[in-house]
Amino acid sequence: MKWIISELFYPDEVSTALIMTEIAEKFADSEKVGVICGPKGYEKSYNQQEKEIQNNIEIYRVNAADLDKNNISLRIIRMLFLTIGMAFKVLSKVKKGDEVLIVTNPIFLLPIIALLKKILKFRLNILVHDVFPDNLLPAQLVKSNSLKYRALNKIFNWGYNQSDNLIVL
Repeated sequence: MKWIISELFYPDEVSTALIMTEIAEKFADSEKVGVICGPKGYEKSYNQQEKEIQNNIEIYRVNAADLDKNNISLRIIRMLFLTIGMAFKVLSKVKKGDEVLIVTNPIFLLPIIALLKKILKFRLNILVHDVFPDNLLPAQLVKSNSLKYRALNKIFNWGYNQSDNLIVL
C-alpha cells in the first residue's frame, strides 16, 4: 500500500495540500492509498472526521492543538504534538513493505518518520519543500555556527539519509 504523510491535505488549498492531494489521486488510479495528515482548516474551518474516504483514498486525520501559528513558541508546540499524533497513526496503519511519501512539514516529521522506517521497514520517499534546518538561518532563528544548528543539522541529515528517494523541486 502507498501512504502519504503530510500536515496539509484536501480540502485545504495551500500549495502543499494541493500537491499532495494530486499525488494521492494519481496513485489511487492504480493502487490502494492511505493518507495521514493534520486537521482540515489550515486557512478556514471545515467539519472534522477521524477517517474519510475521498476518491478511493483513505484519509486519517490527526488533530492538532489550536494554537496561534504566528507565535513561534506556540507554533513549535503545535507542530510537536501534531507530529507525535501522526507518528502514532503511522505505527497503527503502516506495514512492513508499504511505500511512504512524506513532505517536510511539520518540521519534526522527517526525523520521526526516518526512525519509524527503521522499526517498521517501509520504503521512504521524501518530497523536500522546506530544507531543515537550513531554512532557519535566513529567519535568524539559529546561527550557522551554533551548537543548536549543528545538532539539528546532524539529526536532519541522518533523516534525509534514511530515505530511499529524495525528491527536490
